[in-house]
Amino acid sequence: MKYSILIALSMISVSTFAQESPLTFNRNTEFNSGYNNFNNKKETLLEKQIFDIGKIKNLNFQKIILKDSKDNSSLSVLGIMTFFETFDSISKRTITFDKQEMNLLINNLQNLEQKTASKPNTETKYKYLTKNYLEVGSSFNDELNSWIYYFKLPNSSSQNPILLDKTEFKELLNILKKVEKDF
Repeated sequence: MKYSILIALSMISVSTFAQESPLTFNRNTEFNSGYNNFNNKKETLLEKQIFDIGKIKNLNFQKIILKDSKDNSSLSVLGIMTFFETFDSISKRTITFDKQEMNLLINNLQNLEQKTASKPNTETKYKYLTKNYLEVGSSFNDELNSWIYYFKLPNSSSQNPILLDKTEFKELLNILKKVEKDF
């Protein structure tokens, strides 16, 4: 009897201490950018200036300048703001891009524009995901006989992607290039 109790206790202790900890995944979708670091400074007065640059559907493009009154430093970023409403809530969401991220976004969107210049022979789709989880993509719509582009903002499961046609997509690229010149 003592022998079986001793075996049972040792099996329980071995199984308890031998278990591996479960895998954990970081589900934090906030991108830790220079803008977020600058925006979260403590014990200083920050000034935020917002300049509207253009609008396509419900995407508002803004140049945002943050200034620190303590050390006179400043930071300029591109802001893409959207406004959407459901039955129960109203939400505004702004995603920011510094100069390097904006250049990468423009390059990838220009590449997407080149790849979607003609009708594909087979079903083809494209997707580009930024560091801060903005998803931009395209697929060919046979019924319309043209490419459809989409923007999907992070953490916006209640919002459908913003669909753009070829003309609106070109206009979007022009707005981004205009902002790039101002930086």
